[in-house]
Amino acid sequence: MKDKIEEVKCLLGGFNCGACGYDNCKELAIAIVNKKASPEECLPIDEENIDTIKNLLK
Repeated sequence: MKDKIEEVKCLLGGFNCGACGYDNCKELAIAIVNKKASPEECLPIDEENIDTIKNLLK
């Protein structure tokens, strides 16, 4: 599970901006892996990385 969290975190915007409502990208990555958030909540992420995350978690 830690590996998936790290992979998702690397695909997010990486700004730790908090625009998603989480304190940092790692917290959002944990929520995404646990299906409590979606990659689209990351505002600076691009469409390609959203698709990559979704495929990773299938």
